[in-house]
Amino acid sequence: MFYNGANGLIYYSSRAARVFVGNAGFVATVAVGGYFFPRETAAGLAGAVAIRGATWLTRKVDEEYRVHVADGVSTLLEMAPRSVAAGYMRASQMSGRPQAAISTAIDNTPRLRWVNESLASELLSPLLEEAIFRAGIQEGLVLGLTAVGIPRPAARFLSGALSASFFAGAHNGDPDSRQYRDLLVAGIGFGLMMHLHGLPAAVVAHAATNAGLRFELALRQ
Repeated sequence: MFYNGANGLIYYSSRAARVFVGNAGFVATVAVGGYFFPRETAAGLAGAVAIRGATWLTRKVDEEYRVHVADGVSTLLEMAPRSVAAGYMRASQMSGRPQAAISTAIDNTPRLRWVNESLASELLSPLLEEAIFRAGIQEGLVLGLTAVGIPRPAARFLSGALSASFFAGAHNGDPDSRQYRDLLVAGIGFGLMMHLHGLPAAVVAHAATNAGLRFELALRQ
């Protein structure tokens, strides 16, 4: 009996360890956020559920009726002067370079091999990208637009829309692609989290959304 019990303990402990390591980024984000920002963490988790639902719904509407919020971005880029469209693409690519540089460093640096996919996508990426796109671009644009006389509600709307479009464009430059469209919806959701609950909620929502995507991909394999 003792032998069987010891084997069972070792077996389930090893399974628990694999689950923890496989989801270390999400666990760490929620644990740290829950300790320091419990209210914002709860809001971020709830927001991630809403964001995943909105992404699924907009995708289904797009497939059925060929209508998506990203169509507005496509139309604006087609109407804008070529220099403006090119500037938008360059700005989107530049805003995504820090994340790309970190991913490349993790892949090519032996000392960073301990950084698994979960830590990269559910801890490092949410922290870095939310700092850039929400705390930097979104909040920076609010300050800039209000400084030139644009009412704060309009500045909030414009900054959130621009931040979300840069976020999507940093990952995929084609507004007609599924990745761009899904990330545009997600970026709008993260922007709302930032506006309503602050940066910690946006980071947790981002981490939970990425964790959900990884789980969905694992189920498909």
